[in-house]
Parts: sequence; structure tokens; C-alpha cells
Amino acid sequence: MMKKVLEYQRQLGLITDGDRIVAGFSGGADSVCLLLVLEELKKQYDFSFCGVHVEHGIRGEESEADAVFAESFCQERGIPFYLYHVNAPAKAKMEGISLEEAARKLRYECFEQARAAYDATKVAVAHHGDDNAETMLFHMIRGTGVHGMTGIRPERGQIIRPLLCVTRAEIEAFLASQQVSYCVDSTNGDVTYSRNRIRSQVMPQLLKINPRAVEHMTSLSQQVEELYDYVSRSAWEAGKGSLKLLYGGVWLTADEPTDSLTKPAEIRIAKGHVAAMEPVLQKEFLHQVLGLAAGSKKDIGAVHVVALRQLFFAETGKQSSLPYGLAATVGYEDVVLAKEQEKDKDGGRMSEKLVCHRSLEDILKASVVLENGLSVTAKILDFDGDLEKIPEKRYTKWFDYDKIKGTVLLRKRVVGDYLIINQKGNRKKLKEYFIHEKISREQREQTWLLAEDSHIIWIIGHRISEGYKVTTDTKQILEVRVEKEN
Repeated sequence: MMKKVLEYQRQLGLITDGDRIVAGFSGGADSVCLLLVLEELKKQYDFSFCGVHVEHGIRGEESEADAVFAESFCQERGIPFYLYHVNAPAKAKMEGISLEEAARKLRYECFEQARAAYDATKVAVAHHGDDNAETMLFHMIRGTGVHGMTGIRPERGQIIRPLLCVTRAEIEAFLASQQVSYCVDSTNGDVTYSRNRIRSQVMPQLLKINPRAVEHMTSLSQQVEELYDYVSRSAWEAGKGSLKLLYGGVWLTADEPTDSLTKPAEIRIAKGHVAAMEPVLQKEFLHQVLGLAAGSKKDIGAVHVVALRQLFFAETGKQSSLPYGLAATVGYEDVVLAKEQEKDKDGGRMSEKLVCHRSLEDILKASVVLENGLSVTAKILDFDGDLEKIPEKRYTKWFDYDKIKGTVLLRKRVVGDYLIINQKGNRKKLKEYFIHEKISREQREQTWLLAEDSHIIWIIGHRISEGYKVTTDTKQILEVRVEKEN
């Protein structure tokens, strides 16, 4: 195993002379192995490292015992050690996020604090091949594009993963051969967590089919990563000539220097140029342009790329609303991306109006206040299967969180919206629903929706989709509450 890791380091150069590294050290098998690997690498490279243990406040005495083990392990080997105590349950409750996500956020915040204290250049974490395979499966199940199949990257910013080339079995065998002990986290057996179910129930079946399944999936993720990077570069090179970018009242091309922290006020994309591109490059390029216009690719999914792409073949004047308050409009020669504008009765532009598109992650962090004075909050709850607990309130709804696979937004209606109206899975267009319920055109424009891509989860104040109803098999609930602000 050690030879494989050393060769991996030689190929990728994750660690270089002069590095100062913060190593995440839970005390589990993976992180114990990471510290032993770093000790071995120090024989060949001139760098230093410290161990950082984060006690999450979740498992009581067991968690405290892990912290004691981690500190003793480092002291015995003369490894500088940092210990942080945090309260993950309190953060999860305060931000309305899962306990797992709260613990992850706090962990990386502590890594950053330790990096500053140790004057470190990099953060090493102990993800290995099994983690990568589980991530790929998780992305597939949740619904992903090609990018999601790249899995976990060996290096992302200042974070490195020296063990990504080996499996969990290889790590445990190595520690056994070295007669080194480690801690075991009892929550790893809790199958209410999706990743634990994949780890304990899905992966063993794959390994029965082929013992080298993890190795093959790791190889696939590396190939997909290479292909994706190539397509990404090729798409930008093929499409950038179509762009005109408005910065501070000045129109620039994509090759002209700009302040990378500033978003363009408007982007014009030449229709003919993009329409002539190969579809695979076209879609990747439009995804990049949306990220440029929004200032982030987060919450920009395939459905938004499709909506934008359709405009390159649509008639002049056609418009599509997009995340981050963006609108794309078809001109004579360009498709224009800019913040959505109100129009007066004569069709002229009025003052700029940001149309609220808020992601589920935003709503889980803090309440969102809409322009009509409604406050929207959300949180994720564990569910014990008791259907009688489901609230029968018009403005508090429970949804099966495990059924949500894509990007969830709080937004207004767009073309193509639909909901599932019965247990057979039959669909009804949102427009048809509004007509059937005799909801006026003015009311339709004011109605807020909770939507997963084009699938409407909840027409707020009205019905929910049958596709997200809670059942006795539901493990986690998404609770959404709407209240009137004072």
C-alpha cells in the first residue's frame, strides 16, 4: 500500500518541498494511515505537518475518548497537535441543515483556523478510493451530469488527498500489518445517512460482483475528470468569440482583462456562433456563461442550460427566467443575459427588479423574506414513519427529502412547469392547474413555487405534488413553513 501511495505522490506532486500541511485527524483508520503516510513522505520531501482533531459534540464520551486518543497518538510521535471542540447539533438546528452537513462545515472551519495558526500551505484529508466510489454512486443516484462522475479530486485549491489511490481494505490491512490501533466511529453504522447506506449495503454487493470494483471506479473517475477538463477548455475556446461583456459601461471581449471579482452587467452571445457549435461543447459553454453572469455555478443545473440553449433557436423577443435573478432574451443577432427587468404597460423598461430565485440551501441557512411580506423557513427532520404527525396546515408542509434529486429553488413560474397529481405519476402542467382552479393571471404572476427543476414541489398556498408526499418509508423530511412578517 505504501508503495502505491508513494508512486501516486510522484505522479501528482501533491506535496512539495517547503510545504506546511494541516492534516485532518479523526483518529479513525483512514486518518491514522494518513499521518503514517505523511511521516513516510517526510523521508523524501522537505515539509512539515501537524494533526488537527475536531470533536463535534455528537457522541458524548465516545467522542471525547477519540480526542484523547488523537492527542496521545500525536504526542507519542512528536507531531504538533491542534484540538477543537465544536457543537454540530447546535449548528444544525440553528441553520436548519443536517447534522452531517453541520459537522462537515465546522470541521473545515477548524482546518482553516489551524492552517492560519500553523502558517500552513495545504490541508490534507484522508479520503480514499472507497470514498470516491461512494461519492460517484451518490451523485448518480441524486442525478448528475458528467462533472459529478469525476468524483473526488486529488487536489482542490489548498486541499490534498494523498490516499485517494488506495482502498479502505488496503488501509486496514496496512494498519494491521503495522500493529497500529485506531478509533471506530459508532455512527458509521447508522443507515439513516445515505452515504452510510451506500457504504454498508451497496458497496459490499458491488465488491462481490468484482473485488476490484473500487479500483475500476477510481480509474473511471480519473478518465472522466480528464475528459471533462478537456471538454471544458475546448468549449470555452470554441465559444468565447461569441461574447460581448459589459463592465462599468464598457463593452469588452472575453480575452480582455477584467476584475475577476466583478460580474458583467450584461452578456451578449452571438446566436449564429453558438448555434454552429457541437452540442456537447455548446452545452458546456452555456453552463460556463451562466456561471459568469451569476457569479457562481452553484444551483445552475442542466434544466437552466437547456432553457438558455433553446433560445438560440427561438424567435426574437422570446425570454426565459433563470437563477440569480437573471433573464435571457432573444435579440436579432444575440441572446442577452442580464438581470430581469420590469416592463411598463407600453413595453418599455422600468427600474431594475431582481426576481427572487432562492436555493434550498439559502432557505435552510436562514429565513427568506419575499416581496409580499411572506417569510419562508425550512429544515430537515428525521422521520419515524408515523403519518399522523404530518401537519395539516395550509402554510406548513412536509416533503419526502429523499425523493429530491436535483436543484430546488423558491421561484415564480416558468414555461414547462408541472406537478404530479396522483399516485400513478400522472402529470399536469402548472398552467392547466391554474386554469382549472380559476386562478387569475395576476395571481399566477404573484404565486410563489417551491420547485425541483421543472417539477413543482409546492404551489405555496395551494397543493403539493404527489411525487414528494411523505410515506411510511420516508427517512428524512423537508419541512417548509411560510409565515406573514410583522
